[in-house]
This record gives sequence, C-alpha cells and structure tokens, in this order.
Amino acid sequence: LFAPFVAALIVAALLNPAVRWLQRRLGWSRKLLSLLLVVVIFGVIGGCLGILTYAAANELVSLAQNWSGMLTQVEGFFDQMEALFARAMDPTALLSAAKAATDWAMRVPEFLLALVVFVMASYFLTADYPYHRTRAVQHLDESLLRFLQQVKATALAAFGGYLRAELLLS
Repeated sequence: LFAPFVAALIVAALLNPAVRWLQRRLGWSRKLLSLLLVVVIFGVIGGCLGILTYAAANELVSLAQNWSGMLTQVEGFFDQMEALFARAMDPTALLSAAKAATDWAMRVPEFLLALVVFVMASYFLTADYPYHRTRAVQHLDESLLRFLQQVKATALAAFGGYLRAELLLS
C-alpha cells in the first residue's frame, strides 16, 4: 500500500538537488521545474522500456524466422520433452496453470494504479520537498536527527568508497 509513496519519496529526494540547481540557474518556479523533471525522467525510462520491448520483439521475430533450421537441431530434445509433458499435463496441471494466468491478469490493473499513484506522488513530493523535509525535521527528536545525519554520512562515505574501488578495479 505504501510502496508507491516510499518510492516517490526516494525519487523526490534524488531529484531535489537538480530542481534546486535549475531553480537557481533559470529562476523558474519549483512546481514547473518539478513537473518538467518528472516528465523527462519518466519519459526516458518509458522510452528505454519501449526500446527494450522493441528489441525483444525483433529477437522473437528473428527466432521465428530461423525456427526451421533450429528445429532440426533440437528435434531429439523435443521428443524427450514430449514424454515429460504428457505426464505433466493432466487436468490438475492445466487448472493450476489457468489459475496462475488468471491471477497474473487480475494484478495488471493493480500495477497500473500503483504506477499512476507513484508518478503523481513523485511530482507532488518533488514540488513540495523542502516544505515536507522541514516539517519532518521539526517533528524529530534531536538525538534521532543526529543519528540519521550520521547514518547518511556513513552511507554516503561507504558508497563513495565502493565506487572508487570499482573504478580502480576496472
């Protein structure tokens, strides 16, 4: 239930420095810059997914076109699999496969709704990130705030060390 909002909060925290930088450079409103960045980021991600889908479809078409040549090479494998499937395809196996397919199909609208909530929450949290951060800090205990700052500094230092080690190794 909270996963889209948590993911949107992470996106807002990651986009905040870019929004601040653009706001100083261009002088535009934070809401407009947030909208532009969210649209660009999700557009790039959607474009990459579209390209990957297109490439996978091309590979499937290529596989279908070369199927006759590969069929002769794997004919023995199919004979062995035929015996295995004959034993596995009793009515209970077919019913469980149909139930699994139905369950998967019923989750598609749930996923689409979560995606819409995630995109909208990303925009709203990015647009009002300084306000929400200030309000959250006001409600935290001072010792907890110091602890969280120490955890953040340690995590960033560890991540920087990891990246440096990977760079040196490569």
